[in-house]
Amino acid sequence: MKTYCLLLLASFLFAPVVYGQKLKIGTVRMDRLFDEYFETANVQSEINIERARIQKENNKKLRVIRELDDKIQRLREQLDGETEVSEQKREGLTKEMTRLRQDGKAKER
Repeated sequence: MKTYCLLLLASFLFAPVVYGQKLKIGTVRMDRLFDEYFETANVQSEINIERARIQKENNKKLRVIRELDDKIQRLREQLDGETEVSEQKREGLTKEMTRLRQDGKAKER
């Protein structure tokens, strides 16, 4: 099969030489062709709108994640700052920090 394809390709390439015609090769600037296509501007504006929407959504999620990080930091400071914390309070704060971390990781995904 591979040999057959190569033979077919060679016959197309060398056919003009066999018949005495000059081989003509043309080039196309794809970027220019793409830019001059009539629907490119419309599609590009739709892409820009979608990109802005995604960026806005990303910023919103990042803000929520930062707030969770701040809460975790405040809880950590509470645990470290208080020398005489009851075991029950310490356990509650630890559980809250774990929950916030898991929530933050889920939001990052």
